[in-house]
Amino acid sequence: MKFDEAVREYQLCSSIGPLVQGIKLSPFTDIPQQEYDRVKFLNNLFYEIINKLQQEYAPTVEMTEEQRDLIFRTKDDDKLYEIMADEDGYYFDACYWEELRPNQVASAYLHPETIRIVEEVE
Repeated sequence: MKFDEAVREYQLCSSIGPLVQGIKLSPFTDIPQQEYDRVKFLNNLFYEIINKLQQEYAPTVEMTEEQRDLIFRTKDDDKLYEIMADEDGYYFDACYWEELRPNQVASAYLHPETIRIVEEVE
């Protein structure tokens, strides 16, 4: 999903209107039920689209603490290809990075905030 597609989806879905009327009563006595349903619907729609964009452009990368430390320790000194390569420096070191793909390692290198530490990479 691209950003312009996200905007179009939001506009299309928000024009349809809330489909949650009557499911949960408004906890606010001064806000009409219809307005409460509309705002709740738009908020849920907004977060759903943001989550889709996050999965597309900044997915969470699960790695071990040791793998994360290698990225942080060498970020200023080494180039990305040096971190990813095997001892010969020619191929992606699949043994070290285990189940991670090259694009996931590169994404974690560029955006360390997307890293989630796990005991073992699944």
